[in-house]
Amino acid sequence: MALIGEVAEAFRGLDDERPVLAALTETSTAGTADPSRPAPAVGHEEVLNMQQANTVITSTDGLTLIDYVHLTTLDFLLAAVVGTVLSWRWTAKGGSPARAERLGYRGAWLALFGYALICGALVLLAAGR
Repeated sequence: MALIGEVAEAFRGLDDERPVLAALTETSTAGTADPSRPAPAVGHEEVLNMQQANTVITSTDGLTLIDYVHLTTLDFLLAAVVGTVLSWRWTAKGGSPARAERLGYRGAWLALFGYALICGALVLLAAGR
Protein backbone atom coordinates (compact mmCIF):
# COMPACT_ATOMS: atom_id res chain seq x y z
CA MET A 1 0.00 0.00 0.00
CA ALA A 2 2.94 2.30 0.67
CA LEU A 3 4.16 1.80 -2.89
CA ILE A 4 0.82 3.00 -4.28
CA GLY A 5 1.11 6.15 -2.18
CA GLU A 6 4.66 6.75 -3.46
CA VAL A 7 3.52 6.32 -7.06
CA ALA A 8 0.60 8.71 -6.54
CA GLU A 9 2.93 11.23 -4.91
CA ALA A 10 5.36 10.92 -7.82
CA PHE A 11 2.61 11.65 -10.34
CA ARG A 12 1.38 14.65 -8.35
CA GLY A 13 4.84 16.22 -8.47
CA LEU A 14 5.37 15.73 -12.19
CA ASP A 15 5.96 18.56 -14.54
CA ASP A 16 6.62 18.40 -18.28
CA GLU A 17 10.39 18.44 -17.83
CA ARG A 18 10.77 15.33 -15.68
CA PRO A 19 10.08 11.79 -17.03
CA VAL A 20 7.76 9.50 -15.07
CA LEU A 21 10.37 6.81 -14.35
CA ALA A 22 12.81 9.39 -13.03
CA ALA A 23 10.14 10.71 -10.69
CA LEU A 24 9.28 7.22 -9.49
CA THR A 25 12.94 6.35 -8.95
CA GLU A 26 13.56 9.53 -6.97
CA THR A 27 10.71 8.94 -4.53
CA SER A 28 10.67 5.15 -4.20
CA THR A 29 12.62 3.43 -1.44
CA ALA A 30 10.58 0.20 -1.40
CA GLY A 31 12.53 -3.03 -1.45
CA THR A 32 15.94 -1.59 -0.55
CA ALA A 33 17.95 -2.49 2.53
CA ASP A 34 19.03 1.12 3.04
CA PRO A 35 16.04 3.53 3.02
CA SER A 36 18.30 6.44 2.08
CA ARG A 37 19.10 4.76 -1.26
CA PRO A 38 16.38 4.74 -3.90
CA ALA A 39 15.19 1.46 -5.37
CA PRO A 40 16.40 0.62 -8.87
CA ALA A 41 14.27 1.94 -11.70
CA VAL A 42 11.28 -0.13 -12.73
CA GLY A 43 12.26 -0.10 -16.41
CA HIS A 44 15.46 0.36 -18.32
CA GLU A 45 16.20 2.09 -21.59
CA GLU A 46 17.08 -1.27 -23.17
CA VAL A 47 13.55 -2.61 -22.68
CA LEU A 48 11.54 -2.29 -25.88
CA ASN A 49 7.87 -1.56 -25.56
CA MET A 50 5.27 -1.32 -28.31
CA GLN A 51 5.23 2.49 -28.23
CA GLN A 52 8.97 2.57 -28.92
CA ALA A 53 8.59 -0.10 -31.59
CA ASN A 54 5.94 1.96 -33.36
CA THR A 55 8.30 4.94 -33.56
CA VAL A 56 11.07 2.76 -35.03
CA ILE A 57 8.87 0.72 -37.38
CA THR A 58 7.42 3.38 -39.64
CA SER A 59 5.57 1.07 -42.02
CA THR A 60 2.04 0.18 -41.01
CA ASP A 61 1.41 -2.18 -43.92
CA GLY A 62 0.64 -5.70 -42.74
CA LEU A 63 1.66 -7.31 -39.47
CA THR A 64 5.03 -7.18 -37.74
CA LEU A 65 6.94 -10.16 -36.38
CA ILE A 66 5.69 -9.34 -32.90
CA ASP A 67 2.11 -9.41 -34.19
CA TYR A 68 2.63 -12.80 -35.85
CA VAL A 69 4.16 -14.29 -32.68
CA HIS A 70 1.29 -12.93 -30.57
CA LEU A 71 -1.31 -14.34 -32.97
CA THR A 72 0.47 -17.71 -32.99
CA THR A 73 0.48 -17.72 -29.19
CA LEU A 74 -3.23 -16.93 -29.08
CA ASP A 75 -3.95 -19.70 -31.60
CA PHE A 76 -2.11 -22.26 -29.48
CA LEU A 77 -3.82 -21.04 -26.31
CA LEU A 78 -7.20 -21.39 -27.99
CA ALA A 79 -6.28 -24.92 -29.14
CA ALA A 80 -5.23 -25.80 -25.57
CA VAL A 81 -8.53 -24.55 -24.15
CA VAL A 82 -10.50 -26.49 -26.78
CA GLY A 83 -8.47 -29.62 -26.03
CA THR A 84 -9.09 -29.22 -22.31
CA VAL A 85 -12.84 -28.83 -22.77
CA LEU A 86 -13.04 -31.82 -25.12
CA SER A 87 -11.02 -33.95 -22.70
CA TRP A 88 -13.22 -32.91 -19.79
CA ARG A 89 -16.42 -33.68 -21.72
CA TRP A 90 -15.03 -37.05 -22.82
CA THR A 91 -14.16 -38.10 -19.26
CA ALA A 92 -17.50 -36.72 -17.97
CA LYS A 93 -19.30 -39.04 -20.38
CA GLY A 94 -17.46 -42.12 -19.14
CA GLY A 95 -14.16 -41.96 -21.02
CA SER A 96 -10.96 -43.22 -19.44
CA PRO A 97 -9.22 -40.48 -17.39
CA ALA A 98 -5.88 -42.28 -17.76
CA ARG A 99 -6.19 -42.28 -21.55
CA ALA A 100 -7.25 -38.62 -21.55
CA GLU A 101 -4.18 -37.77 -19.46
CA ARG A 102 -1.86 -39.67 -21.84
CA LEU A 103 -3.40 -37.93 -24.85
CA GLY A 104 -3.11 -34.59 -23.05
CA TYR A 105 0.61 -35.10 -22.40
CA ARG A 106 1.23 -36.11 -26.01
CA GLY A 107 -0.76 -33.16 -27.26
CA ALA A 108 1.12 -30.76 -24.98
CA TRP A 109 4.52 -31.98 -26.22
CA LEU A 110 3.39 -31.86 -29.86
CA ALA A 111 1.98 -28.37 -29.36
CA LEU A 112 5.20 -27.19 -27.70
CA PHE A 113 7.27 -28.59 -30.58
CA GLY A 114 4.90 -27.07 -33.16
CA TYR A 115 4.88 -23.70 -31.41
CA ALA A 116 8.67 -23.57 -31.26
CA LEU A 117 8.90 -24.64 -34.91
CA ILE A 118 6.38 -22.03 -36.10
CA CYS A 119 7.91 -19.20 -34.05
CA GLY A 120 11.39 -20.16 -35.25
CA ALA A 121 10.17 -20.14 -38.85
CA LEU A 122 8.57 -16.72 -38.32
CA VAL A 123 11.83 -15.32 -36.96
CA LEU A 124 13.82 -16.79 -39.85
CA LEU A 125 11.37 -15.41 -42.40
CA ALA A 126 11.53 -11.98 -40.78
CA ALA A 127 15.34 -12.08 -40.74
CA GLY A 128 15.36 -12.93 -44.45
CA ARG A 129 13.44 -9.80 -45.43
